[in-house]
Amino acid sequence: MKKQFLMACLCLFLGSNIWANTPQPSKITNDMRQLVGWWLGDFTNKKQALKDAKITELSMSVVEIWRGIDKGTVWLYEEISDSKYIVSQRFYHMTGSGDNQIQIDVFTVEDSKIESGELQKKKPFDTITPDDLDLQEPCMMMIVRKGDTKFAGKTFGNECTLGRTQNGTKVSTDLGIYELKIMRTETQYDYNNNPLPTVPIEFRRKAKEDPKKAKK
Repeated sequence: MKKQFLMACLCLFLGSNIWANTPQPSKITNDMRQLVGWWLGDFTNKKQALKDAKITELSMSVVEIWRGIDKGTVWLYEEISDSKYIVSQRFYHMTGSGDNQIQIDVFTVEDSKIESGELQKKKPFDTITPDDLDLQEPCMMMIVRKGDTKFAGKTFGNECTLGRTQNGTKVSTDLGIYELKIMRTETQYDYNNNPLPTVPIEFRRKAKEDPKKAKK
């Protein structure tokens, strides 16, 4: 009897250790919901560009896509454009990562798979799936809450190549996400791994148009 009791205790101990060391499914936390709420929407750096002629005026739109396709995670699509062209298109896969951190995996897709007017659709990107995307592993970010008014995140190192210019070889990204604005700093590095001068871009949330004024 004593031997059976000891064996039962050993099985319970081993089972609890296996459970503790097994990665648990991601859950959509309150912080994730808050972050998504602040990240979604239409933004512009127009106010900043008016003050500094060296800064290009940009618009940024962020929408949620593929809701419910991966339980406990969130997919976002971000599009940045100037007055003529789309300059950046990224897909973000958001998962809880323990220690109150939120992991953001960054993806891109071939231009041919993005249909014209995608953002105007009721369900954007309904003709493709996450399997069509290309993971940009060095661009992965970890985001944490900083008090009640800010989420902050950045890439690990400077191995990401998204957003690089002719003078840069690699890029590091820092994000500050607030309820009414998003601060984005993309630091370029030269061939000797030296950081090039960088100006943070301040995207302010666009005011919602009054439907009554729009009809006039």
